[in-house]
Amino acid sequence: MVCIRPTRRPEDIAAPCDFSFVAELAPGGRYHFHDDSDAFVALELQDSAHELDFITPYDLGVSEVAESISAWATAVHHQNIEATFVFRGSGSRYHPAAGEKLSQPYIDALLSRIRRPLDHRHHPFWFGAVGATLLTKHADNPPGWADIPGTLRQLMSAHLDALAPLDLAISVAERPSELDEVLRRAAVNTVRIAPKTLYRQIEDVAGPGGRMLLVVRGGRQDFLDLFSHGERVARLLRVAGEGRTILLAYRIDADDLRTSSTSRLDLHRVFATRLPLFARHGLNARIHDLAAAPLERSQGFAIEVVADEAAVAPPPSSRRLHRLEDDRLYGMRE
Repeated sequence: MVCIRPTRRPEDIAAPCDFSFVAELAPGGRYHFHDDSDAFVALELQDSAHELDFITPYDLGVSEVAESISAWATAVHHQNIEATFVFRGSGSRYHPAAGEKLSQPYIDALLSRIRRPLDHRHHPFWFGAVGATLLTKHADNPPGWADIPGTLRQLMSAHLDALAPLDLAISVAERPSELDEVLRRAAVNTVRIAPKTLYRQIEDVAGPGGRMLLVVRGGRQDFLDLFSHGERVARLLRVAGEGRTILLAYRIDADDLRTSSTSRLDLHRVFATRLPLFARHGLNARIHDLAAAPLERSQGFAIEVVADEAAVAPPPSSRRLHRLEDDRLYGMRE
């Protein structure tokens, strides 16, 4: 990308610039390619040994190259091959048509084997760049429902059915858990992130658009860490909206209840004081007891956040910001 005339303002940054700026800033634009190095050439400097392991001294088969490209190519990358790019050596006088005649049969062979483009907004390279772990599907692993509190199981099951087909599922946890296996079976893309990524970069992971289920499973301190910082809550609100569900599940150790003067009713009230934050942004938030039955030992609560279609205020994902000063996140990245 050399020069872009923007026709819209993106709602968020959800991919590397060379993967997304053309599609996000000027969707459906008229693109012109500088395809002859005599007219334009740019060099990107890098360490001499950078990605040296990927250089091979032998020819690669078309199927192998197509499989490699399929792992990362987006719609913009597919569009780039509409042009034939000619890199000239000293004194070269070959017409560009000669280069096209030489390379087009190979390109056609690649196109017959390559898979459909990836979405730049939920791209595996971007997930890795922001610290998310991409979870792949494993058909031979058990679902893992039994170890998830009953109420959380019911909420997840209902929203997985309602949101299907699910574009993105996000598990927020410090380490792998049974949630990973459940979510990875239900979504096109599934990632696990640490709480610190939720607090600082959730809008980078969730991105704009797409049907999403985000599940946080932590303890009382994780609840306090999230709601004690306005910037963290603001970021969470940015990724909520229509077709996107957030489940915040926080366990409370039974010992904490026994050794302190805090009752379950007190904890319920503490959780309830946070709900107006969501209502003010056109979201419907409800509190659920993690125990689905009186004898279940799951202690704690879950906050279910969904778009409220009856609300007057539009959700953050559909609002337009007219000035940078109106954006609560501008200049606040940690």
